[in-house]
Amino acid sequence: MAQIASIKKPESNFEPLSAGYHNGVLSAVEVRDFDGNNFNTGVPETVTKLLVTFLSETDPDIDGEPAQGRLFLKLAYGPRAHLTIVRERLLGRPLTPEETIAVDDEEFIGKRIRVQCKHRTSKTGQLYGNLDPTSVVLLDDETATPPAIREEDSEDDVPF
Repeated sequence: MAQIASIKKPESNFEPLSAGYHNGVLSAVEVRDFDGNNFNTGVPETVTKLLVTFLSETDPDIDGEPAQGRLFLKLAYGPRAHLTIVRERLLGRPLTPEETIAVDDEEFIGKRIRVQCKHRTSKTGQLYGNLDPTSVVLLDDETATPPAIREEDSEDDVPF
């Protein structure tokens, strides 16, 4: 067969977060539809997901901007749904029946969390950094950064 066309792949400077745990802030929330195939039947379907943008404080900046990751949460409810797990961890309590079906962006934006990034390589060799929704932990001021050693403390006073 003769080649009739050459398709240029779009350039991208996207770099996934490094593998491991990251501290950072949730900065944006949007709802987006994704076309795919049903996992069980293979039938084409559209899935609606909540995309939550995570700005890492632990990875180095890329082009002056914080390194980013995204949580992809299927719009589903129930005790085992990732959306429910993440929301309950951010709120620090179980969801009320009304909250179960009404998602508010204020539950996410500005929250400091720790999340695990797991690397996966696709069949084509593309490296993906997937944020694990089940690893989300809300950070309060005390757990966000280790306490600084006061200047008046000497090395002899620090217990090890």
